[in-house]
Amino acid sequence: MLRDRGKMKWQGFFMPEHIRALREMEMEMKETKKPLLDEYEMQEMNETIQTALLNRWKVRLTLHERGFERDVEGWIRGVRTHEQILELKTEEELEKVELEALIRVQLLG
Repeated sequence: MLRDRGKMKWQGFFMPEHIRALREMEMEMKETKKPLLDEYEMQEMNETIQTALLNRWKVRLTLHERGFERDVEGWIRGVRTHEQILELKTEEELEKVELEALIRVQLLG
């Protein structure tokens, strides 16, 4: 009886270099450009950051780093304006976030 191996039979034709190149191409296709924020959006983010800092509320920050967006949740510990860094206390660690990477700030309460 003949047993079909499905996708397994095709995997032998790809060399490791080819698979790596395909993965890199896929990652490049998923990369996005950082959205341009207008003055109103910047002011709104600033007010949200100050509210969260004063009330010690949890926030979700959306960051744009190396062509990709990622969300990180935590409590804002402080803002170093001269260094352009925001200190965020997550569940695991104290993370330093570049203000330039911020594209969205949400209050979680």
